[in-house]
Amino acid sequence: MGEPPRQKRAARLEGAAWAVLLIGFAASIALWQALAREQRTYIRNITQQQTSAIQHELASRMESRILALVRLARRSGTKGDGGGDWDDDAGMLYRDYGGFQAIERVGADGKIVSAIPVAGNAAAVGADLLARPDHRSALESARSQRRVAVASGVELLTGESGIIVAVPVEADAGGWVVGAFRLRELLSVMLKNMASSGYSVRISGAEGTLYETGERRPTDEAMVGSATVADYDLGWTVEAWPTKALASAVRTVLPQGVLIGGVLMSALLATTLQLARTASRRTRESEALNARLIDEVEQRRLAEAELRRSSQRLEVSNRELQDFASVASHDLQEPLRKIQAFGDRLRVKCAPGFTSDGLDYLDRMQNAAGRMQGLINDLLTFSRVTTKARPFVATDLAEVARGVIGDLEARIEQTGGAVAVSDLPEIDADAIQMRQLLQNLIGNGLKFSRAGVAPRVEVRGRIVPGANGGAPTHGAANHAEKFELTVADNGIGFDEKYLDRIFTVFQRLHGRSEYEGTGIGLAVCRKIAERHGGGITATSRPGEGSTFVVTLPRRHLRDEEEYQGADA
Repeated sequence: MGEPPRQKRAARLEGAAWAVLLIGFAASIALWQALAREQRTYIRNITQQQTSAIQHELASRMESRILALVRLARRSGTKGDGGGDWDDDAGMLYRDYGGFQAIERVGADGKIVSAIPVAGNAAAVGADLLARPDHRSALESARSQRRVAVASGVELLTGESGIIVAVPVEADAGGWVVGAFRLRELLSVMLKNMASSGYSVRISGAEGTLYETGERRPTDEAMVGSATVADYDLGWTVEAWPTKALASAVRTVLPQGVLIGGVLMSALLATTLQLARTASRRTRESEALNARLIDEVEQRRLAEAELRRSSQRLEVSNRELQDFASVASHDLQEPLRKIQAFGDRLRVKCAPGFTSDGLDYLDRMQNAAGRMQGLINDLLTFSRVTTKARPFVATDLAEVARGVIGDLEARIEQTGGAVAVSDLPEIDADAIQMRQLLQNLIGNGLKFSRAGVAPRVEVRGRIVPGANGGAPTHGAANHAEKFELTVADNGIGFDEKYLDRIFTVFQRLHGRSEYEGTGIGLAVCRKIAERHGGGITATSRPGEGSTFVVTLPRRHLRDEEEYQGADA
């Protein structure tokens, strides 16, 4: 059998959606790449144009300085050594063209006759330039070839690296006019008016980078223009690249816009087709879901009926348990009382005729009967936490604590102990169960004491505010404001790995011969705390005492009409 028509139509829609998405995405990528290449080519062209312009400007400005030196040399040849006239001409040249370190008139013997400016160059007068190899080669080349000679990377008389221009003087006396330039200062002067063009510039020579300004050179070579200043054998390589600000201004968002727009349109069309497929699929799912909901409603109706029957059976079972507890409290204790009564009569009337074993057996029988009676009473107490519970009423815990201390007065005197109670507030609780809670916790603190150490028990309480400030919420079992009751002692303590065990019925950490009891007291405390909507925990270390913390809601909704009246 073939697929249903609806499923075939959905499959075709899904295939068409993917095809449209892929074709549109591919076309957008191709157009984006073409526009990006075109933009890249445009930036490369304008960068190369700017680099050529910088190269031309450098060559032109350097040539103007060299020609000025040539004119000065001609005037020197016409006027002889020149004297004051030469100094004036050289000074004017120094002022008109920046970048000079010095302009020197050198005699035929290679010694400097005059240096402009005088300041900073006075010590150079009389120096023999032919004695310096890097200067001599330029001077001899200029004299032998009777033309301008340029030498880069020479050490100037000031100790700096620079460039010298030697121009032969056409006169009987001969000699040269030498222009000495600090290279970095020269390039800085020639390029300073180009700094605002939005390009970074680097000038390199045989000795490395001579001058660099602006931002760091980009790694993309297409963004860098290059040209060479070859005149007068300078051999300078000029590189220029646009600053980030200029590159951002030149670039347009058209390629990215085309890419994003194409992808979005392809995705929109594909999404439209996909939505049509989704609508078809959801129609099928809705039909299946409706069928499942009808089935679940029927199952829930059956489950609720079974739950009602289980609830009825549980109510019957609870009544039977309550009846059993009532019977156990009378029918089980009556035989125990008779066993204890007849044991007392045997001890009084027949004890003289008993052997020591007989007396031991009698003691064991009566002790066992007493433990059994205590166990039954504790079990009844445990069960009555819920079966005989009373409503929550305003309970003064300080008064309850005083009553418990009065009941334990004999044990306190017997052990030489002490019980300290801080201010305790009034809370909503079952007063009788609060009395049981405090009696068990304080009694344990007195009972489980260390040998030779008088027991000390401290009872304190504090109010813990809630997130809503303790405001009652209608229908809630308890509210955000809590009461924390702490009972701390200096007794034998326990290992906290037994923390869960001590709150379980019949669980004891010590033998019956060491400490009396049935192991139900703390279980009763936990059940009372849980019945009040709270909990109990403890911290302890062996030999360092124990601290029990009971957390209870401070207020309970005792009567709906009472709170309705309060709201009114």
